[in-house]
Amino acid sequence: MIIFITILRWLVAIVGMGVVAWIAWKLVNRQEAKDSDFLQKLDEDDDRAAKGRFGPPAKFGTPPRSEPPTKPEA
Repeated sequence: MIIFITILRWLVAIVGMGVVAWIAWKLVNRQEAKDSDFLQKLDEDDDRAAKGRFGPPAKFGTPPRSEPPTKPEA
C-alpha cells in the first residue's frame, strides 16, 4: 500500500509540473504574439542562424607529419 501511495505522489507531482509548464508556455506565446517588434527580432535571428552566425566553418587540412624522435647523442 505504501508503494502505491508513493507512486501516486510521484505521478501527481510530475503531472502538476507538466500543467504548470503548459500554462507558462501558453502565457509566453500569447505575450509574444502581441509584440510585433519581438517577432521581427525572432525572424531576423532565425535568418542569421540559417546563414551561420560566424560564417562558414574553418577548413582544416591534414596536420603536418612530425619527424620520429631521434636518439640523444651520448
